[in-house]
Amino acid sequence: MIDQETNQLVCGAVLLEEDARWKDQANAYYIHNLASNPYQKGTGKLFFSYLESFTKEKGKEYLRLDSLRGNETLEDYYSMLGFVEKGTCVDRNYHGILRERKL
Repeated sequence: MIDQETNQLVCGAVLLEEDARWKDQANAYYIHNLASNPYQKGTGKLFFSYLESFTKEKGKEYLRLDSLRGNETLEDYYSMLGFVEKGTCVDRNYHGILRERKL
């Protein structure tokens, strides 16, 4: 997502249609490598709103993501955005929480 006033990238992510961390492969986009500018308040929420619209437009039913277990701030943020915990995953040394939001 580009800030129209400054022409700077303020938020972005990779969207995948499959994710090996999930045992079932739902009709979903899987969000990875999410990054946002912490000094641009509200950017993340706006970006997720765009992702929801884009995902629906493409005929998907869910947005899914995972986050590092123990990052309570991020866990609370994703819960506030409507993502529900669906399980856990382990990928080498990474221990994550799987979350999804039904659209």
